[in-house]
Amino acid sequence: ESVASWLENKQPGDLLNEVQRFARNRPGTFLLLAAGAGVLAGRLTRGLTAGATESQSSAAIPAPPTVQPAVAPLHQETVYAAGAGD
Repeated sequence: ESVASWLENKQPGDLLNEVQRFARNRPGTFLLLAAGAGVLAGRLTRGLTAGATESQSSAAIPAPPTVQPAVAPLHQETVYAAGAGD
């Protein structure tokens, strides 16, 4: 609760100054925290996109196969057998 009230009482510029001061005073800790936040954000993003893909694939209903009607030829050729005219 104290962190929430502290954040409510600060302006965005004040928060940025606090972060910069922390980074200057403890650069190693700041880099570790930033790397951890980046890994966490990457995992969350990957998990959300994988979950969205799974829900879309399970919700997708395959379309029924389409049946093409038989088409009669436009021109019927006459075929003569060899030797039929003798």
